Amino acid sequence: ERGAFLGRRGPGSIDPTEPPAPGVDPPRVEPFVPIFDPVQLEALKNAGRRLSPRHWALVVILTRTGIELEAVARLTWRDVYPDKFFWKPSKMTRTVAVPVREEELAHALRVFVTGHAKSSDLLDYWIKQIREGTRDPSLRRVTGITLRLTYAATELQSGKSPEVVAKDLRLPLPAVM
Repeated sequence: ERGAFLGRRGPGSIDPTEPPAPGVDPPRVEPFVPIFDPVQLEALKNAGRRLSPRHWALVVILTRTGIELEAVARLTWRDVYPDKFFWKPSKMTRTVAVPVREEELAHALRVFVTGHAKSSDLLDYWIKQIREGTRDPSLRRVTGITLRLTYAATELQSGKSPEVVAKDLRLPLPAVM
C-alpha cells in the first residue's frame, strides 16, 4: 500500500508517540550486550561453520575487527592483504588500514572475499541463521552490533583505553564506555 511508505499507520499499528492502552505493557527494548563467554563465542563460530565457511568467516571478522556489518558487506579481494585489510567506515571519506595479526582472521578474510558480494541485509539474515543454529536461548539477541561490541569489550578487557578503542571503531567515546 502506498501510504505504508509515507509513514502512515494502518489499523492495529502501534504509534510510539501515544502512551500504551491501560493494562498493556509498553514494548521493551533490550540493550545490545557484548558476548563475554568464550564458550558462547565458540558456539557461534561452530554454528557458522556448520552452515558454510563464509558464515563462520563473518563471525570471526566481526568479533576480531569490530568493523560495521555494512563495511563487511563491501569487502572485496582488493581490500585484503596478508598483513592488513582496508576498511572505509561509514560517514568517513578516508579508508583505514587495519592490521591482521591473527592467522584465523587472515583465513576468515580470505574465505569471506571469495565468492559473490553480499548485501548487509543478507549478512543480517546470516547472523540470524547462526544465532538459531547455536540452539542457545541466551544468544537469541545476537546481532552484528552485538558482535562488534564484543570486539570492543575484548579490547577494553585486554587493557586498551576507551579512547583507543573508540578511535579504532570510529565511534564517539561514550559509545564504548
